[in-house]
Formats: sequence, C-alpha cells, structure tokens
Amino acid sequence: MDHTMMKTAVKRTATKKMTGNMTIGRNIVTAVILVAAILTAGCGKAKELNADDVSARLLSDITYTDELSEIDLETVQMLFYLDDAQITKAKIYESGGATAEEIAVFECASPEDADKVMTAMQTRVEEQKESFRDYVPEELLKLDAAVLVKNGNIVVLSVSGDAEAARKIIEGK
Repeated sequence: MDHTMMKTAVKRTATKKMTGNMTIGRNIVTAVILVAAILTAGCGKAKELNADDVSARLLSDITYTDELSEIDLETVQMLFYLDDAQITKAKIYESGGATAEEIAVFECASPEDADKVMTAMQTRVEEQKESFRDYVPEELLKLDAAVLVKNGNIVVLSVSGDAEAARKIIEGK
C-alpha cells in the first residue's frame, strides 16, 4: 500500500469513528432529554386550588376550639390592609377572639396581587403573635404552626390546632 492509500484509509477510519462517536453523543443527549421529560412530567404544574372547596374543607374537616364566623371581604380588606390587592373572591372565617384560629382563602386577579396578599397574611400572623403573646400565650403554638400557602392566584392561611391536616387539605391530599 502506498503512502496516499494509507492516508485515505486512516482518514476513512477516523471519519467513521468520529461519525460513530457523534451518533453516540447525539443518542446520549436524546436519552438525557427524554429522561428529563419523563421525570418532570409528573412534577408539572401544582394542582390548582379552588377557593370555595379549600375553605369549606378547612372549616368542616378540622376541629376548632372556638366557633369560626365568616366575615365579609370589605371588613377583611380593612383588617388585613389589603386595599391595594385586587381580590376576586375571598372566604374568611375568624374566631370570636378567644383563640387565634382562622381560615383565610383569597383568589386574586393576578400572581402579583397574590404576592401582596401573601405579604399581608405574613404580617397578620406576626401581629397576631404579638396580640396573643400576653393575652393567651397558648395560642402561640397555633400561630407558630400557621399554614400559609400561595398557589398561582390563590393564597390560603390556616391557623388551627392541626396544621398537618390543614396542609394536607390545601395540598389536595
């Protein structure tokens, strides 16, 4: 075999190896993408919350020490400083004042409005801690375990003696 034929044979072998390696590389990339797609398919979007269903279940499925009464949105907006958030629907239940127990479920016009409500609810929990610290210190356990969740345009606050059950209801379990 002369020198030119030898070079051609080496080039062909190298090209076959490169093409084979590129194919293997493409196959690996494709496999990684498929695995990622399969793994994230189950993670998809979080389950959409329904304000009416969540508030009804929190009210009926959890035992409260105090009787909870529904309050209207106008009162809620004043109590919770929500004037600048666009709230399309709200279900709020408060105790008579002897306990810190409450349910607050807000459906907002946008995720930005839900962020405002979330901040207001965090403030609400902190203010309630201050109020109950000297008044009924036992209620601090409930406030420390308050469940506060934002899911899309919905914000849910649950203060009860059974935070685990509240979280399961909110998560749809």
